Amino acid sequence: MNWIKCLPIFFLLVACSEPPAPKLRLNNRRIADSIYKEQIPMLTTEQDSLCKLLEEEHLDQVVDSILNLRRAKIKAQIERSKKPTNEE
Repeated sequence: MNWIKCLPIFFLLVACSEPPAPKLRLNNRRIADSIYKEQIPMLTTEQDSLCKLLEEEHLDQVVDSILNLRRAKIKAQIERSKKPTNEE
């Protein structure tokens, strides 16, 4: 009777699994490989240019963030040094 309680979990696991990848014949694998080899140089160049662009944008944001943080710290130090000290 306990196995009946586990049955819905079993069906859920089976239903959520992906179907196996299709088996390719040698001829289809050769065609896929030749297409892959043709496209890789173009895609690599495109990906490299996108990475450089994103890196430059990200670098600018990081530098601006660091500068803003340093300016805030300097401003806070100036404000602290302007406060009069309570010397008796």
